[in-house]
Amino acid sequence: MCYNTECKKYYVNLFCYCCKDHIVDFKSSHLSLVINELVEEKGIDKSVIVDVIVNSIKEILEKKLEPNIFVVEFNAKTDSINVFVEKKIVTKVEDDSIEISLKKALALDKKAQLNDKMMVSYSESLGRIEITRVKTLISQKIKEIEAAAVYKEFAEKKGTLINGVISKIDEYGYTIHIHNTVGQVALHFNALLPVDLSIPLEKLTPGMN
Repeated sequence: MCYNTECKKYYVNLFCYCCKDHIVDFKSSHLSLVINELVEEKGIDKSVIVDVIVNSIKEILEKKLEPNIFVVEFNAKTDSINVFVEKKIVTKVEDDSIEISLKKALALDKKAQLNDKMMVSYSESLGRIEITRVKTLISQKIKEIEAAAVYKEFAEKKGTLINGVISKIDEYGYTIHIHNTVGQVALHFNALLPVDLSIPLEKLTPGMN
């Protein structure tokens, strides 16, 4: 939920835009609802959606905060995104974005040693610009998954017949809606049957198989 206590809205498509200076909290108790909505809408396996989300957040964080290295995980038990950043253990911290003192490191891990690197919980949140970039990246990755599934399914069927439902007819030909399930992805897409490739004198109408 939004950090702003006056805002009672939950995330829409993973992130909330209701607040002018909104910052996203990774500890949403409703993240599974969003993930499940994407699973239902896109027909993609939940584990694939989760990978897309965490990898997108990781990519945007590392672009924004280069040269930091991040690990992003979805915690199913707490229904939240856990983010960790790699830091070097030093005696005196000069840059707290990439360094952690030996004293603090030992408090987290008794086996920590000077000059080692360790993953530390990242408590900062994404700003509006990064939120937009994450959403764009998630959408892009999902489209790539769908496109790859379509290509894989039909590349080997070139020259064969497939079933579909006519959804539209115009001067260019017939728009055929095709539904199929490939592995973890439910495919819903339109294909064009050009007029010159249709059977002469055959009468086709929308809704026909």
